[in-house]
Amino acid sequence: MRTDVKLKEDVLTPTLLKQLHTYRAEAEQRGETLARYALRRVLEQDGVTSVIVGASSKAQLDENLSVLEGGA
Repeated sequence: MRTDVKLKEDVLTPTLLKQLHTYRAEAEQRGETLARYALRRVLEQDGVTSVIVGASSKAQLDENLSVLEGGA
């Protein structure tokens, strides 16, 4: 997974950081990565039938696809 990508400082508002920490905690409670948790949340929204994902490795693609199977 890429770790060299960073958001611009002006995007990381205190409100956004708080929400990200909340999402990370919820993901950890479910035994999910933050990325998998985010994909699942988007797919659970009414009217959403697909998402566009990016993956830089087969492992990331496998994790993304596991959301559709309901696996952890």
